[in-house]
Amino acid sequence: MEVTVKAPASSANLGPCFDCAGIAFPLYNFVKVKKAADGDVKVIIDEKNDVRTFVVDEKNIIFQAFKRFHEKTKTENTGYEVRVETHIPIARGLGSSASVISGALIAANELNGNPLSKQDLIDIAASIEGHPDNTTPAFTGGFVVASIEDDGHVLYEKIDWCKDWKISVCIPDYKLLTELARSVLPEKVAFKDAVYNIQKSAQLITAITNHNADIMRSALNDKIHQPYREKLVPGMSEIISELKKENNVLGCVLSGAGPTLAVITEGDNIDNVKTIVEKIWHDLDIKYEIMTFVPEENGAAIV
Repeated sequence: MEVTVKAPASSANLGPCFDCAGIAFPLYNFVKVKKAADGDVKVIIDEKNDVRTFVVDEKNIIFQAFKRFHEKTKTENTGYEVRVETHIPIARGLGSSASVISGALIAANELNGNPLSKQDLIDIAASIEGHPDNTTPAFTGGFVVASIEDDGHVLYEKIDWCKDWKISVCIPDYKLLTELARSVLPEKVAFKDAVYNIQKSAQLITAITNHNADIMRSALNDKIHQPYREKLVPGMSEIISELKKENNVLGCVLSGAGPTLAVITEGDNIDNVKTIVEKIWHDLDIKYEIMTFVPEENGAAIV
């Protein structure tokens, strides 16, 4: 028996909500899983017909998904074969790893008789990544605010996104590993910067809840992570500065740890966004692609 799970991409943080909010996109990985009898976890990655096969160990997120599933259910892990068809760009800040984790957990649950609830799987996924901002919307779809409580339980709330707000993801052609993007963050932040982010996070939730574009324009700002990471994303500060001059642009933020930029616009007119990004990145000799989405309201599911 083989189980195939379709799992969406996601964008975390949205500016000020560092490690506690994310939104799912209609871009997907397909995770195909079947049991094996040799105790190993064999992974086949199919990325644009570039197929790689390897046996993974505890350092791998897919291995961890199965290991923690069986620890939770107190059952034996006899091994799995996993084929991941990747359509979410890897190491671009679009939640590719979260989609694979969610797909592996849902498939493992199905193959073992569904002993765990969706909440159980969400908790396990967040424990693997260490934060719930990508993994939770991968399970639920939509825009989600989430936290990991002291006991490991994930509390989350899904909030309706304004249908008039589109998100254009500007994806450069180079990778930025999360480990590197986290390494540039400071161990401590100034009190005034922490207060600033609390204010902007509260504004962001209010703006999304009430579909208030004016508040959204103010809310999509951050002093906790983006000022430190922008040096890893050439042209980022210039793009953000130029987009602030456009009336239909509500804001531009790093998608997750980057290097993808997420531009939130009101209405369908994104031609000026493309023109600005094209000019700045062309001058820096950066190749890229731009995709425009409305959020994916459905989370990972068996197909």
